[in-house]
Amino acid sequence: MPNLPALDGLRAIAVILVMFFHSRAPFLKQGLIGVDVFFVISGFLITCLLRKELQQRADIKLRSFYWRRFLRLTPPLILLLVLYTLLAPRFWPWYDGHYRDVLLAASYLSDYSKALYDVPRMLSHTWSLAVEEHFYLIWPLLLLATRGVSSRSLLLGLIVLYVLGTYWRFWCFENQPWKLAYYRFDSRFTGLVLGAVIAIANGFQPPSGRVRLFALLALVPLVIAVGLLPDKTLLLQLGVTLVELASAAAILLALGGGAFSRLLGWAPLRYLGLWSYGIYLFHFPIFMYLRKAYGWQSALTVGTLITLLLAMTSYYTLEAWARKLRRKEGWKSGPKGTEAIGFANVSEPPQEISRD
Repeated sequence: MPNLPALDGLRAIAVILVMFFHSRAPFLKQGLIGVDVFFVISGFLITCLLRKELQQRADIKLRSFYWRRFLRLTPPLILLLVLYTLLAPRFWPWYDGHYRDVLLAASYLSDYSKALYDVPRMLSHTWSLAVEEHFYLIWPLLLLATRGVSSRSLLLGLIVLYVLGTYWRFWCFENQPWKLAYYRFDSRFTGLVLGAVIAIANGFQPPSGRVRLFALLALVPLVIAVGLLPDKTLLLQLGVTLVELASAAAILLALGGGAFSRLLGWAPLRYLGLWSYGIYLFHFPIFMYLRKAYGWQSALTVGTLITLLLAMTSYYTLEAWARKLRRKEGWKSGPKGTEAIGFANVSEPPQEISRD
């Protein structure tokens, strides 16, 4: 798979937005929908790689695919849940649902449990992992079922699905409590579908100059529009769609090289992108405790330092071990590069830091 550090940089921006929102800082409140950037990237990557396997094999080895997804997502999640099980009763002794919440997070059911029952509490951020996991379960099967369909027809079908899914999300936010509409897979899958649209329409190839110009002209007003949305309702309705479209434009620009791609590939952003899965996993309970005990400033400063320490430790130990296993599995049963999907890193760690 091509080395695309710009997509790691885009992932870094997404996790920064999410962290600002969860700190409850009085600025960058639009970070509420930063997770939608992750969804578009994930849909793009997984579709590119599954389509590559289909083209090379005329098949998708589902057992190997699901095993690689397990190795990518689950080991760091288990580390989080072990630490949470040991420490959470000390920090939140009044809450009696810790073990239930761990089970919900471990089984990737947090999206519907959060929407329907408002649990888990201190692990509520795992809802987005559940959304992606549901997509990972369904999407390879759909690609296999439609492998005889032309790319043009598949692309048209996905565009229709994106439009219908967007309409459904708007309807849900208009007619249901916001938590019920916000967390569910069926109301939040559109970013994953839009990423798949970009993958089928363009793949990993650099887009034409005309497409890059259109993406650049679209990206700026989309980002400005998100920043100007006046209230939470519009942010959750229109804002999600604007962020999805902006993320798609950013992916096309990242693929095209040039100044935008180099900016996103700036080393500090790239490192944050490489660590972003661990950052996302560990930051939420840390931020929640520090914010309520000491204020948003402590969450954003001390919480970020603790989160980075945990994320880096996870990345260079547990996740490094899992990467080796994924590469071994990919060598045995899949085309090169199929291990990098979803929250996984687009490019390998910089050589001066890790040669795994």
